[in-house]
Amino acid sequence: MTDELVSVIIPTYNRAYCVTRAIDSALAQTHRDVELLVIDDGSTDGTEELIRTRYGSDRRVRYLHQENAGVAEARNLGIRQMQGNFGAWLDSDDYWYPWKLEAQISAMRHLPDVGMIWTDMEAVDLEGRVTDPRYLRTIFSAYRWFTDDDLFRQRYPLGEFAPALGNLTDNATVFVGEIFSQMIAGNLVATSTALIRRDCMEKVGLMIRADGEDYEYSLRVCREGPVAFINLSSIQYQLGTAGNLSSRKVPIALSFVNVVTSFLERDRARIRLSDVMIRQILAAAHRWISEEALNSGDLALAREHVQASLTYEWRQPRAAAIWLASCVPLNVLNTLRRTYRSCKRLTRRR
Repeated sequence: MTDELVSVIIPTYNRAYCVTRAIDSALAQTHRDVELLVIDDGSTDGTEELIRTRYGSDRRVRYLHQENAGVAEARNLGIRQMQGNFGAWLDSDDYWYPWKLEAQISAMRHLPDVGMIWTDMEAVDLEGRVTDPRYLRTIFSAYRWFTDDDLFRQRYPLGEFAPALGNLTDNATVFVGEIFSQMIAGNLVATSTALIRRDCMEKVGLMIRADGEDYEYSLRVCREGPVAFINLSSIQYQLGTAGNLSSRKVPIALSFVNVVTSFLERDRARIRLSDVMIRQILAAAHRWISEEALNSGDLALAREHVQASLTYEWRQPRAAAIWLASCVPLNVLNTLRRTYRSCKRLTRRR
């Protein structure tokens, strides 16, 4: 094992149609010192045969199979088996640009106290078109709570750390800060962009087996000390593939509240946010649950959490509207929705 070996952990489930693109992008890194742990979470679509046939002779690729247990357990198996001094996640439908690890390792060499470094990302559609070149702040609403100065106390030109990357680094910056407190407002770290030191991973342990496991894990990493962010998009995040989050929105929203509440109970003295801001965060979190519950037709759950939201912050016209909607019979609500959508379509045609 060399000092800069990166263990790339790739969990996959029934993604034979796209997993090789992810694997090939990791093997094509200009930072050559990598091992790939492909964790097959009980696929039934020929994934094992595909991986063994295509990569069986490549000693950098290790195929590991487990009975279907979910992405957290797949990543945990990778953590247990990794040999590198750095760990990185790569979802099986995402793609890394060839310079990703080189940029991150170069920065980590100069920032020995930093436990994790992540980057921005591009969103691409099923045809490979870039729909959002800086998707991080689109997908993670917690960035709206803070400015860069709120999050990071230091910044460095990436070119100082990685001159070999040339023009790529001209306008790129490495931001460094301790963001555990700010992470209470929501996730700021895209999993497939993150690189983490092994000693930091050993301190925080394994992922929890629950929705939102990546957010909870990143919170624990950020609690350990400084982290860093590079404002370059180093990956392509695939939109619209099978296994997207649409059917899991309510469980994910519920998990967020549970995670935040547990950290507040355990670490409130370390969290440098005012009581007013904490109440605003919890109000927004419960309102999120109520919106997703309303959209899924669970009116009782929507009422429960919109009432909780209003308890934390009562001046919320949006929450009041959700509460009123949750009191309407579901068949009437669905009729109103269809009518509203029809009116919108007619308006667009004019």
